Amino acid sequence: MLQNNTGLNAEVFDALLLVAAGGLTPWESGPDGAQHAALMKRMGITKERDEEWHRTHLTLGEQRARGLTHVEAAAIGAGFVAWCVKQGWLLRRGAEYFASKEGIRELGARFEIVVERTARR
Repeated sequence: MLQNNTGLNAEVFDALLLVAAGGLTPWESGPDGAQHAALMKRMGITKERDEEWHRTHLTLGEQRARGLTHVEAAAIGAGFVAWCVKQGWLLRRGAEYFASKEGIRELGARFEIVVERTARR
């Protein structure tokens, strides 16, 4: 069982765990649903803030309907950097990366990534 170290009250934390596990889906009835409204009120989220969130985000149901899966952009970026290292376009020295001449050319030509020269540390 997960511990509530979030600062949320126990009832809200338990409801969020149920939502995450798929056991409670207040969004199925839309942002105007009674369960959803009650949950938002318990979490201290105003109706205006909730409506703005729904205008700018896909609900879990919308994500599923479109066949979408959430990804961490940083993980994709890290994977791309690792791939560039394998290509020999980037060289890693400790925690820093340096672009080779071929890397500068290929990153620009293939991905429109402009590598600018910076002052060495």
